[in-house]
Amino acid sequence: MRPEIATRSGKLVNPFDLQPEDVDVLDIAHALSNTCRWTGHTSRFYSVAEHSVRVAERARELLAEVGHGLRAQLLGTLWGLLHDAPEAYLVDMPRPLKGRMIISSGPGQGECDGAWWRLEDRIASTVLAGLGLGPLNRIVVAASTVEIADRGLLATEARDLMHGTDGWSFDPGPPLDGRIDMVYGDPLVWRAQWLLRLRRVVDELVLMEASEVASVKPIPLPARQAAGLDQETVADIAANLASTICCGQTETGPAWSDGDVIRVEHDGWRLAFRVVPIGGEPIDRS
Repeated sequence: MRPEIATRSGKLVNPFDLQPEDVDVLDIAHALSNTCRWTGHTSRFYSVAEHSVRVAERARELLAEVGHGLRAQLLGTLWGLLHDAPEAYLVDMPRPLKGRMIISSGPGQGECDGAWWRLEDRIASTVLAGLGLGPLNRIVVAASTVEIADRGLLATEARDLMHGTDGWSFDPGPPLDGRIDMVYGDPLVWRAQWLLRLRRVVDELVLMEASEVASVKPIPLPARQAAGLDQETVADIAANLASTICCGQTETGPAWSDGDVIRVEHDGWRLAFRVVPIGGEPIDRS
């Protein structure tokens, strides 16, 4: 028997050899929203999807509190949403059992000593590749903060949905101040919430990274020609042009390149702007 599982989309995938083309974001959302944490022993249904959304929100808060910029906050949100994505292809294995799991590579063969975590890491990397989100090391800046947020949610869930952490063999740290409500965690609701937040953070990251490719700077007019020209309007036009370039092409033609001059007419003014790479100087095409 091949080590395959059937997903909601109808695919047959091998979690031990997951390929990027096997990954489907709707499969992940469906599985995480229907998987109850704490091996199902919570006082109300509490899905991995709901947990992931809460971790993502907390990770972004933590990164903002210590002064990290928007990029790090977005990556923290992204990894918070996806840190348990491997569980869509495995199960939500209780933390104390993961280190004891033996993964067989054949009759009479197997590996332990963190094998489950290594498998999760491989699947996480494949999930990022399959969703077009780049290599796993892209989120290293946020991974440690997501781990802190994850432990905070673990302690909070133990307090609010279980019987606390008394007698545990490890200390997850203090719970969060806010409490988790007792409203039924509808899988359809949290599936939609998880997907919505993932879409938003990916869109924000795409726009941010695109905007760092090029900027647009106005070419100054002679003083006598610039008299009465509203500089805020010029800045707005430049920002709109930069946004257009970052989306891949202008409204009237192909994408502009570094050093190109864009000429614009606005309220009788003939303005010129030069495309400039972020952090660099325009290319001299003269």
